Amino acid sequence: MFEKFSTQKMLIGVLAFGIWLPAMVGAQSLEYSGSLSISDSSINDGGTDGSVRRVTALTDLGLGSRFGLTLGLSYTDENYDNENYGVYKGGYVQPYVRVGNGRIGVFYQNLGMQRSGDDPDTVEIYGIEGIYDFDRFRVHGFNGRVEQPGEDGYGVHGLAARYMASDGVSIFVRHQRDRNSGDQFSLTAIGTDINVSAITFDRPAYLTLELADVDYFGDDGKQFGVALTLPFGRDASVNSVPLFKGQRTLINEYN
Repeated sequence: MFEKFSTQKMLIGVLAFGIWLPAMVGAQSLEYSGSLSISDSSINDGGTDGSVRRVTALTDLGLGSRFGLTLGLSYTDENYDNENYGVYKGGYVQPYVRVGNGRIGVFYQNLGMQRSGDDPDTVEIYGIEGIYDFDRFRVHGFNGRVEQPGEDGYGVHGLAARYMASDGVSIFVRHQRDRNSGDQFSLTAIGTDINVSAITFDRPAYLTLELADVDYFGDDGKQFGVALTLPFGRDASVNSVPLFKGQRTLINEYN
């Protein structure tokens, strides 16, 4: 079933649903926010230099007091030694329910891949996800599975936390892991989000700096990332900056 489900159809469906949904639920019951993020990560594993450039758009729709829906689109360009390695186009859907100061839901991500020298391929990622806010902290986690035609499926996991040290600066840590047949591909990062609205004409904007240690099936590497996030809608706080860059697998993060 999934082999016939193209990334293009997924992207069109996400866009169409995001446009149609406000009319369906009524403007008075709809809370709307989102963000646009542009990121660039430099990679060095001791022998190879590379970069991962990504654009991520996320939209969060609050449907009444308890339910919500997050929609996302992403485009990733991966390069090594000044040569293109792969292009990835993704669509993301997550319906959720609010519980106290948090929320829990299920997610589905469709990732179309075009790697150099390979035929186009599609990966599906699905699982459960939760967010909990308290005081100045946010904790975000997910647990899921990757399915790829012709390949064995494997698990993906992520856990991240953000602390808002002040109105202008926050710090965060995140850990992601793809586990396949006892081997693992993991990334552990620490970073900071800085409110730069003073230089964007009071338009909400956040600059993110991140340093990560990568274990690529036993091959250690370092990654430095920078991102700019522009929030919009009702939530312009630092929590509009995606902790996992809108991704639930490391397939298009480092290879």
